[in-house]
Amino acid sequence: MEFNILNQSPVLDGLTIQESLQHTVDHAKLADSLGYNRYFVSEHHNLDSVIGTAPEVLVTHLLNHTKNMHIGAGGIMLSHHNPFHVAEQFQLISHLAPGRVDLGIGKAPGGTPLATKALQHELRPNIDSFNERFLTLKSYIDGTHDNADSLKISLDMESSRPDIFLLGGSTSSAQFAANQGTNFIFAHFIKNDSQLLSDVTNIYRKSNPDGKLIIALSVLAVDSEDDKNQAL
Repeated sequence: MEFNILNQSPVLDGLTIQESLQHTVDHAKLADSLGYNRYFVSEHHNLDSVIGTAPEVLVTHLLNHTKNMHIGAGGIMLSHHNPFHVAEQFQLISHLAPGRVDLGIGKAPGGTPLATKALQHELRPNIDSFNERFLTLKSYIDGTHDNADSLKISLDMESSRPDIFLLGGSTSSAQFAANQGTNFIFAHFIKNDSQLLSDVTNIYRKSNPDGKLIIALSVLAVDSEDDKNQAL
């Protein structure tokens, strides 16, 4: 079984923003030394409790402070971003750390309505659907878009590419990921519905048996039984 971590970079009690960010770095270094396989950071906006507004920045920084783990966005909230630019960014990051970069793509806004309005202020009003934008992004990274000979996200598309994951919390998301041959991260921690987890797993495995399926859980780690009882 493969173990991975999603760190939402929270603002920790009694610590400054800088100190909390350093905790994310130290946590990633510890996870790397313990043999975890993948380490994801998230995108949130205008929230009091989390710092991670730019996963592409954190991903690059954490790659420089770790040696073995994959480091990835978990994820980029595509409704706020240009698919071509996201593909460029993560292809470039992949050149800096070949074989270690993951690109998770999510649909949720990841913040307050006010933040969403500010982030999408200059987007055209007839924006494509999320599925269409995801397929556009994937085609840029795969090099399968219509004008691939003249429009490139990198001069080198062969030596390394980021691993793409779709983030989702429903059977329809699982089916869409499977149909596209894309890795899938199921956000089980949101609903904690065991029947939904079973349905998602069966749907994805049936249509894409070779794809990577990651189940995201809420996990509480404590040092002792007393600490566990206090936390619960």
